[in-house]
Amino acid sequence: MAKRTAVQTPLNMLAGMGDVLGTGHQLAQSRERIEELETLNRELRSKLDSLNISSVEEAIDRQFDLAEEIIEIPVDRIRRFVGQPRQTFSPDSMRRMKRSLREDGQRDPVKVIRVADNDFLIWDGERRWRAANDLQWSTLKARVVEMPDDLHNEILKGFLSSEGLNSLDRAEALVEQISRMFEISSKMTASKIRSGYKKIERAKQGKLYASSGTHQEARYRVYEACSLDSVQIDTLEALIDFGINPASFVASDLRTLYFDDALRNAIRDRGLKVAVAGILNKLWTKTPEMVVDSKIEDIRTTAIRVCLEQDMSVVEAKQYVKQFYETSVNQSAVVSRFLAQLSSVNWGEVNGEEREVLKLQLKQTLDLLEDIERAECAA
Repeated sequence: MAKRTAVQTPLNMLAGMGDVLGTGHQLAQSRERIEELETLNRELRSKLDSLNISSVEEAIDRQFDLAEEIIEIPVDRIRRFVGQPRQTFSPDSMRRMKRSLREDGQRDPVKVIRVADNDFLIWDGERRWRAANDLQWSTLKARVVEMPDDLHNEILKGFLSSEGLNSLDRAEALVEQISRMFEISSKMTASKIRSGYKKIERAKQGKLYASSGTHQEARYRVYEACSLDSVQIDTLEALIDFGINPASFVASDLRTLYFDDALRNAIRDRGLKVAVAGILNKLWTKTPEMVVDSKIEDIRTTAIRVCLEQDMSVVEAKQYVKQFYETSVNQSAVVSRFLAQLSSVNWGEVNGEEREVLKLQLKQTLDLLEDIERAECAA
């Protein structure tokens, strides 16, 4: 498992400050400043050790308050902070932010954490940063602080407990961070979490695993009994370290990573409810036989649009999808029965009256196929 390293002093910019101060008064002021910042840094380490997440965030915010200088940062050198899992911002809020930046300019600086000489992570102001990207701004005004080592996990825990965080953002943030911890791909991380817990379920050890709670030894006995490999164990233990129940994570959050891009984009950019997306996902995993490939994408796009426009609940979305499948299956059955009937006809023995009946049935079937096509085009 990944080991936590000691937190280093983030205020390296103070080194050598005494060499450039001219007067005793300035030196005294500077020493007071250094003492204040070093006290803050000791407080930060102490609070981190106690895992008091709100206090850690407060301590970092206080560092930003002390960072009086506001500088211009290239927009393309700023990245989202992996410890901040929220990626979903409503279209309305983004439109308002872009309009504000266009009309009023940037009124407040964003807050960023320096991770390299010219690379930064956004701490506060992600909407402004995203809007600036969309508006193709080259720079943003920012306050900058250095990043204390090994704060990612602790801050992520704080964000994971916040209200309003959807399943997709939570799953992506956790999988991304765990993949960084063990230096494996996000795809492998998700796969190992999923396959590891499925092994526990197949061995009917789920209840025993859940009841183990904080008893690591009991969990490891389950891992051994279910023949989990070391990476499966590490990733599941990492979830528990973040305060996440693996069973609920696999059943609810993790599945969103396997949604089609169209669904994930609709969740993130258009405000589609995750639970409704889970219902619509059936349109990607189970396509009726009578729906041709050239039409299925239109059907899926329409389903997303209708659910958003009508602000469908989960129950309404289920009914919508059920109705689609029932209609498709019924139409498919009618056509299939007629085609089977045609294939069994001995045309040499068909008399004039029977031919007229078959012609009528053929016309009705063709009309039905045209109705299906018109409905798909209208959708």
